[in-house]
Amino acid sequence: MWRRWKRTLDNNIKPESSKLTPYEEKGLRLWKICLKDEETQMACNSYGVRQIEKDNIFIILSPISNNHDRHTMTIMDITDDRRSLYELNFDGKNSKSSLDAFDVEMEKRMLKVENSKRDLIETDIDKLIANEERIIFRKLKEKEAKKNLDSVDKKNIF
Repeated sequence: MWRRWKRTLDNNIKPESSKLTPYEEKGLRLWKICLKDEETQMACNSYGVRQIEKDNIFIILSPISNNHDRHTMTIMDITDDRRSLYELNFDGKNSKSSLDAFDVEMEKRMLKVENSKRDLIETDIDKLIANEERIIFRKLKEKEAKKNLDSVDKKNIF
């Protein structure tokens, strides 16, 4: 009974999310602001590392070891005047919200690119169709003109 009770407690008890410090809150805010900007370059890989780059800011959100509930955010700010590097650790809800914001924005951008590519393909196919139709009509006109010319020549011979 004791083992069963202990097992049920182990499954139900989860550590509380730690309260964010002011600089961690600001790091998350910077992450989300950069994500909303269309000029921000975004990238992710199969290891769960997400990166954003905007002007002189480069931010990496990477999982801590195999535990995907905890992440480290590395913020790099490099300009001619200064060089800054900050590392912030997030867990639980804060980590998940950062990942979700990134994934939603990446999905939007991918869908936008996909739709623009479809429009481009459709436009190119329309141009090809129009070009082929012109070629066919020109050949038909030439064939008809030749046929008319042949019939005029036969009438002149007789």
